[in-house]
Amino acid sequence: MTKYNEELYRGERHWKEGEFDVYRSTHWSAPGCHNGCGLVYYVKDGVLDHVEGDPRAAFNQGRLCIRCLNQLEAIYGKDRVVHPMRRDPAKRGDDDAWEQCSWDEAYDLIEENVRRIQKDYGPESIVGLVGTGRDVNCQLALTCY
Repeated sequence: MTKYNEELYRGERHWKEGEFDVYRSTHWSAPGCHNGCGLVYYVKDGVLDHVEGDPRAAFNQGRLCIRCLNQLEAIYGKDRVVHPMRRDPAKRGDDDAWEQCSWDEAYDLIEENVRRIQKDYGPESIVGLVGTGRDVNCQLALTCY
């Protein structure tokens, strides 16, 4: 027997509920989350108002951890980084060492350093990791010259 209000938590992916657009989806959050918990997102005027656990989700059955409950802070938090940042090497360790830069500057800086490391130490010196710490897999960089 169902223990939740089936009219409230319907089967569709999107519906209107009073002043809210309600969306059913899943959530994974880095680092370390493997689960993809089911969430119900309540959006008012294009802004997320709150989330609830989706009792129809087979994995979490409506239960949520703090990562899921923290969606508003993760999305709208005043300290959230939403632009590329670069650190001034002269200020390393200082609180104000980071400054905003453009996407073009960020990509140029990444390319410059990747190419420098490849030249100085060989392309095999750059290794990407995939995983969460519990199941890390190495991904060796392709040689791109």
